[in-house]
Amino acid sequence: MLAISSFLHAEDGAVTVDWVVLTATLVGLGLGVAILLGEGFRTSSTELQVELSRNDIICFDFCDRFASAEDPEAEPTVNP
Repeated sequence: MLAISSFLHAEDGAVTVDWVVLTATLVGLGLGVAILLGEGFRTSSTELQVELSRNDIICFDFCDRFASAEDPEAEPTVNP
């Protein structure tokens, strides 16, 4: 009977249980935040993709894209 009583009053595993509960809570909060914010990020990235696909890229290097937009036949000028 003394062994059972000392087992019930021992606190050696209590810290481990506290850390398990704390870790599980943080993982649950992280998943909840990811689920809540995931749709917003997905919507924003889709809108950004649509907007970027609408705009034409006139040149891919360091050129003056506004000068070439005024005169489509002109060669793009390189900015110093």
